[in-house]
Amino acid sequence: MAGKLVKNVKSPAGLLDLRDVGVRIPASGTYLIPEQDYMLWAASVDIQNEIAAGNAILNDGVEDLSLARSADYIRHSERAFSVRFDSDPERVNGFVSRNVQEAIEESRNAVAGKIVTLSFASNGTTADKWLFVAHPTNTSDTSPYVVPWSGKIIALSYSNSENSSETDLKLYVNGSLQYTWDIRNRRTSWISDSGGLATLAQGDRVSVYASTVSGTSPKDINGMILASLITQPNGEGGTASGV
Repeated sequence: MAGKLVKNVKSPAGLLDLRDVGVRIPASGTYLIPEQDYMLWAASVDIQNEIAAGNAILNDGVEDLSLARSADYIRHSERAFSVRFDSDPERVNGFVSRNVQEAIEESRNAVAGKIVTLSFASNGTTADKWLFVAHPTNTSDTSPYVVPWSGKIIALSYSNSENSSETDLKLYVNGSLQYTWDIRNRRTSWISDSGGLATLAQGDRVSVYASTVSGTSPKDINGMILASLITQPNGEGGTASGV
């Protein structure tokens, strides 16, 4: 449980009466502070006095805090403490790393399955044209989208202003065709595959092309690529100018 949980630890047991926040916590009871009241509690004199007297402590969703940390935690409504990394015993939040590097690896693995989106578009009639991908003015053949994560494309969505447009929407990765979506007699469309329509790695360059087919060419394309993250690597990379 995340958040700010006030625990009545009076000894001998007794009522904790916090008048300036309008809360009474019964003997050995607890009270979960609503997020909208964080500022009210941050200014409370009564809770600070009770913490100083050893009558109340805070739990941050991981463990009970010391008196000093409880006093600090209640005052800072916008900030939580960093997750502690211990191995023995295992934390209730599942993090068990002994050092920072292991913690980074666990955090990275926790990213898996998160969804990110990437838009593509065109202006006017679109027949045998490269589309804009996450760039307002340059088409994706000259300004491809550079992937900062690793993942798999699990869905595509598409719309245009022609009621019965037909096109082959082609997804290129690093200049090579990876996936072709045949769109026939549709103004809007979508396709999904949880197994992945294509796989992307950090540093890959993504471009989208709309091919002409028989029938009405699409106009003013708008679409979205949905990708499920495998990892979100740290670091920096790229190629030299002109390469």
